[in-house]
Amino acid sequence: MYPVGVTDGSIHDDQITYTSIKSGITSPGRLDGSPWIPVTSNDFEYLQIRFNSPYDLSTIETQGADDGSQVTRYVVKYLNVDSTDAQQWVIVSAPGETQPWVSNQNSVRFLNDHKL
Repeated sequence: MYPVGVTDGSIHDDQITYTSIKSGITSPGRLDGSPWIPVTSNDFEYLQIRFNSPYDLSTIETQGADDGSQVTRYVVKYLNVDSTDAQQWVIVSAPGETQPWVSNQNSVRFLNDHKL
């Protein structure tokens, strides 16, 4: 397993987009860096990472926030731009699991063991 660059900066800030973010947060969505905390907590907020080449993702690692304002659940989707319907988002789930997945509830980083 190899990291895709969220921590080390291989994924640039302009590849990470989001619906909203609380003020004062810079470079959000990076592990061991600034968290992504949306302005409001609802099912329409999202953080999106655009990869510039195909990736086979196997796990997702999340990190919470000390003040309790972190994202508590999430859904993983991907857009296959090479498909006939390039606008259809596909929800990822493992056999026997459902989404949304629960994220960690503190600032300790852990490897979320969902196999994609």
